[in-house]
Amino acid sequence: MIQLILLTVLVVLFFTVLIYSANTLKTNFGSDIRIVWYFFSLSFVITSLIALWAIGKGAIDNSGKFKGEIGEFLNNLMLGMLDINLSLYLILTIVIVILLPQIISYLLSGLSGTASKPVLIEESLSFVVWGLVKTFVVASGIIFSISIIGYFNNWSSFSISGLYAFLSLSLMFISLSFVSLLFFRETESVLNDFKQYCPTIIYTSLLKTHSWLTRNED
Repeated sequence: MIQLILLTVLVVLFFTVLIYSANTLKTNFGSDIRIVWYFFSLSFVITSLIALWAIGKGAIDNSGKFKGEIGEFLNNLMLGMLDINLSLYLILTIVIVILLPQIISYLLSGLSGTASKPVLIEESLSFVVWGLVKTFVVASGIIFSISIIGYFNNWSSFSISGLYAFLSLSLMFISLSFVSLLFFRETESVLNDFKQYCPTIIYTSLLKTHSWLTRNED
């Protein structure tokens, strides 16, 4: 009973976050919303078709367990698609390779006053955000598909409470997708807030440091 209450609270929380994020984005970034729901739908449909095919071929048994070589392959494929940590590691590694050398170069060049602002900052941020969105939304679609198919096929882990838990997880991931986009699209507002609320001495020090590092540049 307590578990169902906690799950209900989480569902309401995630759903509220999703609605708020979508309503905020819809004014100027309606295409972002369409892209998220498209990839959710795509992952849901593909997962459902593969799962139904696997059930028909006996690669997934009546209890929802993978069987045989095909089942093992599908299990590894699903685990790979749901490996959030690996996806985040790859995304951050690519961004670090792009940005860290530029930052080091900026500081070293600044010793002689010839530094210039690192490039591809916005592009790198966009890559990170959309990488996160893709990771979360694909995971959401896969989990949603498996939940529905598992429940209607009476798989062992998909009772009403199990279904509720998996659907909550799917809702959490889709909410994270929208939240990631919301923060990305509101970056300008965040920067303005930083300028407004950051202590003057810190902001002024950053500007002076940048001026010194670029003192010999036009």
